[in-house]
Amino acid sequence: MKNEDGYMYVDLPEPRYNLPREKPLPTPKPLTKWQKFAIEKGIKKTPKPKATWDEILQKWIPTYGYKKAAADKEKDWVLEVPGNAANDPIC
Repeated sequence: MKNEDGYMYVDLPEPRYNLPREKPLPTPKPLTKWQKFAIEKGIKKTPKPKATWDEILQKWIPTYGYKKAAADKEKDWVLEVPGNAANDPIC
């Protein structure tokens, strides 16, 4: 048969009987001790953010790793000179 869009379709008859499953339905896994404790106490697991926004550099910086250390060096590129450093002969 064709519908108004021109596609062919067939009406199948209702099944006469249900075929049994080869294997039984899987049983749900029991909760671990931590999961039971967390449900009792109402603890919800929240993932740590992988990057944080830095207002000074105006860009996203990873929370850990070598790029974090590089960003810290980039942020602290100016060092304050103490007031008594003008009398120091090394300067």
